[in-house]
Amino acid sequence: MPVSIRKTEPTIGWMGTPTMPSTFERATEYLLDQGSTDQVVQDYADYFRSYTGRHFEEFISRSDPTRFTSEDLAALSCLGVELKGGAVAELLVTRADELNELLNAPDMPDTTADLRHVDKAVIADTSPLSSTYNRLKTIDGIGYVRASKLLAAKRPALVPIRDRVVERFLNAGDAWWAPYLGIVQDPQLVDRVQELSEHVPERVTLLRRVDVALWMAGKRHTAGS
Repeated sequence: MPVSIRKTEPTIGWMGTPTMPSTFERATEYLLDQGSTDQVVQDYADYFRSYTGRHFEEFISRSDPTRFTSEDLAALSCLGVELKGGAVAELLVTRADELNELLNAPDMPDTTADLRHVDKAVIADTSPLSSTYNRLKTIDGIGYVRASKLLAAKRPALVPIRDRVVERFLNAGDAWWAPYLGIVQDPQLVDRVQELSEHVPERVTLLRRVDVALWMAGKRHTAGS
């Protein structure tokens, strides 16, 4: 039976610790387990052949990196997430200037920023990226899951997608960004994910590769519970 997730909204940020929380040990154990090799390779083949999420990268590649657009909404829908009309209007019309100004703040990392190589200040709770995340959450209908996916559409190599299927699989707590930093800065784990990625399109970021592998495993975990 899946362990219930805390009801408080998780903080996307460094959380003040450079170490990977123990709740994320399951991620590294699963990905590094030689017994998972065939399963992960097959999961990648299935996902990028049959699941709508395979179109996520195509839609974000069409979007303007300096503002939120309808292409971002299409990308979210490919991940099984949609926004109601009121949230769409706030994101793209009534609060568009405010949100797009945050996206273009002087200290906001550009679209090439990679979580493997950034300074910790980039993902600090006081950073422009975290401020944008928190501002997105003030829109009715955009919680932490949708906010993370919207930011991942804008900065795909920098922002890890937050998903409840993966949360349950990892028995995750509040921390999310810091643990993913630990994952993508582990050379052994990076090499392992690349090794298993023969069926993954080249443009798919390391963060997405990790997320897809864990999401597919989480679906089986949930189905078997």
